Amino acid sequence: MTTQEKKALRAQYSKKLTLDNVRCILHISKRKASWLLANGYIKCKNNGKKTRQYSIDIKDLFEYIETAETLCLPCGIFSSRHAVEPAFHLPPPADFVQWLANEWHSVNDLLRLDEVAVITGYALSAVQKWTYKKKLQCLWAQAKVLSTKEWLIKFFVSHGHRIIRKSDVHLRLLQKYYSK
Repeated sequence: MTTQEKKALRAQYSKKLTLDNVRCILHISKRKASWLLANGYIKCKNNGKKTRQYSIDIKDLFEYIETAETLCLPCGIFSSRHAVEPAFHLPPPADFVQWLANEWHSVNDLLRLDEVAVITGYALSAVQKWTYKKKLQCLWAQAKVLSTKEWLIKFFVSHGHRIIRKSDVHLRLLQKYYSK
């Protein structure tokens, strides 16, 4: 952080900051800011109250900003979904491809993206992102984006195991595969 940026922040904020000030300055969520303060990553005074619990000296915030790049914060604890998902290893591709083909035997061969979302349990926006990033193969036909069951299975084998937060449907599929 440059000296000019520090001067600008000192001019905009008082010497003592609140949790909300810290959140705004760092552009982070309240949950993450609260966690950083409660766990001592940012020096602060805790008065024990439920509201306006923390008092942060602006120089301590600058100190945190200087060292923030070297810190290793736990991954994923600031999201609203805290469940630890089981670690599944990528099954042998040939075996898993055949198993998924059998599992999805009643699914149409040509699928709209909203149908892919229903089958996989992921949001339509996630499916659209897969196609945009060319992870899930698709084609345009009659002003609609379509994919095939074969391409979806290929996606699940090649990229699906890399999804960190798997949908409930995806987890059930993997559990069913491993319990066979």
